[in-house]
Amino acid sequence: MAMKYLLFFLLVSEVFAQKVPFSVKRLVLNGKESPAASTPVIRLKSSQNEVLAEATLLPADSVIYQHRLVGLDSHWIRTTYPTAHYQQLSGGKYTLQLKAQAGAASPLLLSLPIEVQQSFWEEWWFWPMIITYVVMVISLGIYLFFLYNFKQKLKVQTIRNQIAADLHDEVGSNLNSIAIFAEVLRKKTSTETLPILDRIIENTKESVGLMQDAVWAINPKNDSNEKLFERMRSFASALLSN
Repeated sequence: MAMKYLLFFLLVSEVFAQKVPFSVKRLVLNGKESPAASTPVIRLKSSQNEVLAEATLLPADSVIYQHRLVGLDSHWIRTTYPTAHYQQLSGGKYTLQLKAQAGAASPLLLSLPIEVQQSFWEEWWFWPMIITYVVMVISLGIYLFFLYNFKQKLKVQTIRNQIAADLHDEVGSNLNSIAIFAEVLRKKTSTETLPILDRIIENTKESVGLMQDAVWAINPKNDSNEKLFERMRSFASALLSN
């Protein structure tokens, strides 16, 4: 048994002493064969993000094969064959390393630089642009909302002004005319109809006062608290004057 291990050690030492080539035997990029030594750097587009690399098998038993992708893997990955397969790689620069070690001999190492083009959503300007676009859309929505609200309030204010003007000009003048005609008729009529005319004049004046209150409430110029307090003081003074 000791002789067997000695022969194996001598075979491994002889293989590594002759510098058996440990090189890339097969390279597949995005499902297509590619010459292994065509370029010192493997460059892939953003849509081509799959790499399969296979190295030559060493003519020795009990060889440990490992690989890692610098920039993605934090530790070596042990495999039975010198094969490494990566897919769905993000944009950036990587280094694919393949390692073979037999016994106590120095490990053999292969390095393949890989550059994957970044997709447009992986660029530094993509998310700031999206945030800026969202802020612009929200700002535009807020502006349109306030503009629509302002136009609606302007329409309501225009209608209120029109109603107040119509009440003041037409209804008010008609009520005043009724009061004046009743007063003239009162001076020329008999004593029997005087209470009725007095009642008409009183109701007309009361209607004029109510109409003035309605015009004051409808007029947008009186929407402030100052105008409200002024109106309340005027009403209280008239009510409590006696």
